[in-house]
Amino acid sequence: MHLVEEYASGTIICIPIKIGINDTKGLRPIDFYHLIWNLWTRLDALDRRASCRFIKNAFPMILENTNEETIYRKMNDTYVRCTIENIPKDEPLVP
Repeated sequence: MHLVEEYASGTIICIPIKIGINDTKGLRPIDFYHLIWNLWTRLDALDRRASCRFIKNAFPMILENTNEETIYRKMNDTYVRCTIENIPKDEPLVP
């Protein structure tokens, strides 16, 4: 996925994925917070604030009504039942 490569390279401005929340087959904004948390805890590419900007830039239509501060606050390791779950940072993302 190009987003993982762009994130790993430390870029904040990435090639956006222009899909709306209705086209994500049930994903919610919190799933995208978990996605960036999972990357942030494993890759030493961007700090937490920059990671929030990255995910907002990556999914502009899905996160258009979400500000970076909300992403920052919710980008944590607390468990919330979601499609994309936070995976403990000592566990691999893929089996």
